[in-house]
Amino acid sequence: MEDKNIKIKFTDIVGYEMEKESLKEKVILPILYPILFQGKRAPQTNTILYGPSGTGKSYLSKAVLNEINDKNKFFSLSFDKIKNKTIEQRISLIKELFESARKQKPSIIFIDEIDLILHYKLEEKEDTQKFLNEFCTYIRAPFGNKENEGLIIFGASNKPWDIIPQFRRKFRRKIYTYLPDLNDRKTLIKLIIGNNDNNITDEDLEKLGNLIEGYSQGEIHDIINKNIKSKNSFITFENIFLSLKNIKPLITKNDLEKFDKYKKQFE
Repeated sequence: MEDKNIKIKFTDIVGYEMEKESLKEKVILPILYPILFQGKRAPQTNTILYGPSGTGKSYLSKAVLNEINDKNKFFSLSFDKIKNKTIEQRISLIKELFESARKQKPSIIFIDEIDLILHYKLEEKEDTQKFLNEFCTYIRAPFGNKENEGLIIFGASNKPWDIIPQFRRKFRRKIYTYLPDLNDRKTLIKLIIGNNDNNITDEDLEKLGNLIEGYSQGEIHDIINKNIKSKNSFITFENIFLSLKNIKPLITKNDLEKFDKYKKQFE
């Protein structure tokens, strides 16, 4: 979320139709129409986006920012912002984050890389308990913390099983960002190629869609863009095929099995 000027809308993101609807209902609409989400209708549960790296969690969060169309109501925290800070500095940053968001209620707090910020191994270190206790106090859902009424808290994680259990339970609504299916892969290829010169036929597109099974949305972007930015910017099936031979998907079968296990256990 470092560059809040990047304009990404939900319509720019291929797939995830049900997931986008869920984000609209649980995250965006309460910010746009707060009067309709009061009392029993107020959001009562924090949301987490989880899935393999490159599957669009950052894109979805940026789309949320642009859908609410108010930068002053969107606050974010990532691991990079706290990793080199002392415990006291981390606590101060968390306090400042929530106090700023509360002044702009209704507002959104997005916590990226939450598995790194709240890694289970932190529980083993005595000097981090103060930070964890403070974070736990702030991150409670509205029904457990009146000060959080009007705050929508959602996070993103590549490894949700690494999150300390007490915090994992605080994100009861979970949205899985899965690998694209065949139709989404073909749509994504067409979208990235856009108006660039190419001779990709429908038959080529079908073949490519099958060949890139197992690749994440981010990896597909990288592969196609590599061909677009090459000296010979005319895009062909053969060039993309050669790129695929040199770029293998980073997400393994073992990774996907972990996500399937987590999904069955916690959703």
